[in-house]
Amino acid sequence: MQSHILQIVFSFGSYCNGHFWFLVLCEDGTLYGYSHPNERRWSLEGTELRLHAGSGTITSRYVYYPDTGLARLHAA
Repeated sequence: MQSHILQIVFSFGSYCNGHFWFLVLCEDGTLYGYSHPNERRWSLEGTELRLHAGSGTITSRYVYYPDTGLARLHAA
């Protein structure tokens, strides 16, 4: 499943402020196309896509649907 997720270009951003960026997950765990201290690395645990700050703290959790290539933010 991990090799499939590396072939996706995600649209990442906020509906609140209307800013969106393209985000690519790199094989080494880094992110390409977007830079912010809260999103420096990524990991995948089962179908949970996690974004990590530079410190390693998980800052976002998404449910990843490999059949569609979509990732949806977990509700808190």
